[in-house]
Amino acid sequence: MRAKTINEYNFERGKDPKTSMGIGRWKDGYVVDSMGEYPHLDMGISKYIHFNNYEWVKNATKEKAIDVETEVTPEIEEELSKLPVLTFKKYSGEGGPMGLLDDWPEDFPFRKIPFVANVLEDEDRSFLVNPEGFNFARYITELV
Repeated sequence: MRAKTINEYNFERGKDPKTSMGIGRWKDGYVVDSMGEYPHLDMGISKYIHFNNYEWVKNATKEKAIDVETEVTPEIEEELSKLPVLTFKKYSGEGGPMGLLDDWPEDFPFRKIPFVANVLEDEDRSFLVNPEGFNFARYITELV
């Protein structure tokens, strides 16, 4: 008996097989934990969130994002509780699925709206990201 087709996958030692094949929960590099509560997040969100309460870094990198922190007060916590929450596997995908600080694909659903991001690569750290319609984390602050 002969095989009609041969499927080849590029498995690499130390990499998750599902990630290598582009399938599974982490195939995009992130998971949506919460979609948020605002009815139209992409329209007029600035009337709900007062962005002047935050310390921002523009065009974040891992090093810059770590240096900029915003203390979460009860007022800020209430604002953030209604935003989408995403968990990214890494800061940068570099040859794999997308990371938080990479350029996002056109179909990334959160490129026009602020969201809270957690990164598994660095546990217990959360960030507020405000892309302002760009395909990357244009403004970012660590929430402490």
